[in-house]
Amino acid sequence: MIMGFKGYFFVESLFVLRFGVQPLAEIVGLIQEAGPEIHLHLHPEWIDKLEQSLFPKRRGYLMRNFSLNEQSKLIQWGLKHLHAAGVPQVKAFRAGSFYA
Repeated sequence: MIMGFKGYFFVESLFVLRFGVQPLAEIVGLIQEAGPEIHLHLHPEWIDKLEQSLFPKRRGYLMRNFSLNEQSKLIQWGLKHLHAAGVPQVKAFRAGSFYA
């Protein structure tokens, strides 16, 4: 903490679809060593990296292009990956490109 400021990192976790959870765990570990809280950030374009899409007729990089139900599933999936990488609790979310 510098001069009373607390840092928060919003970590994108859907990239595990392409690279696996190990790189995410390394990133999480480096941030945790420094002390800031880690929260969820998503870029839905990573679902295009799946052989079988989560949402077969959906593609795109803006959360607003997905239904509320689909957004909820993306957030749940992102949280699952952060937890698997060692983040015990997430309290905040930021959508990619500032869209929700």
